[in-house]
Amino acid sequence: MNEKQAVAILMGNLKGSKNKPTNLLRFSNACDLLIKKWGIKEVARHFDTSQYMLRQIEKIKKLDPDTKKYIRMHELGIEKSYHLWRLDEKKRSEILPYIKNLSSDDVRNLVYLIRHDPSKSVKECMKIFEEKYAKKATVMVLALPTDVSNRLKRISKEKKMKPVEYVRHLIEVATDE
Repeated sequence: MNEKQAVAILMGNLKGSKNKPTNLLRFSNACDLLIKKWGIKEVARHFDTSQYMLRQIEKIKKLDPDTKKYIRMHELGIEKSYHLWRLDEKKRSEILPYIKNLSSDDVRNLVYLIRHDPSKSVKECMKIFEEKYAKKATVMVLALPTDVSNRLKRISKEKKMKPVEYVRHLIEVATDE
């Protein structure tokens, strides 16, 4: 990757909507290349973004192959990847299978528990997390006509969301009063 390509990748991923088409690992490599060439302050100024965000993106490149596999499968985004980077590889590999269904806030809380009480095992921290932070969910089954279901699938795909995420978003927006 050269400097022009890296600029194009950052421009395409740091501007516009939150759902981006570019591979997160390639985005991280581009960010790393520009930070090494220009310095983090200049990259932040040029793309009108925070240094913290650039550091989060850059750290993705430094993750182990197992974690990168989850990133390639689009199960981890910038925020979750950054928090995982803060753990040592052994602990990270222990919690990887569990975090794909957690929110970024939940991952942050879980990583906090693991990092700030090293005497406890990951399993013990997970138990504390579930007792203290985990949100209980209610499952609702909804029978939809095929045409409505197809429209939801199409729209969620356009928004680069899973249908379940899109429907949850619609319900949350509709019930926020």
